[in-house]
Amino acid sequence: MDEEDEPEALSGEEAVALARKGKDAWNAWAVENEDREVDFSEVDFTTKENKAISFEGFIFPGDVLFSRAKFQDTN
Repeated sequence: MDEEDEPEALSGEEAVALARKGKDAWNAWAVENEDREVDFSEVDFTTKENKAISFEGFIFPGDVLFSRAKFQDTN
């Protein structure tokens, strides 16, 4: 596959909204989107809405970026 044929990364609010739906919804998407990059760069995971997101058990279909993302109490 050429670079121009590669799907755009799932990023920003779209990625966060899917993550908020939980592991089962996320993993169903991941299976359908093999090799797709996910970009959580600069996402603030300390907000009330995002604090509840747990990535435990999440499948990431390709590269995942957390550059400059903010976390609180990570395990």
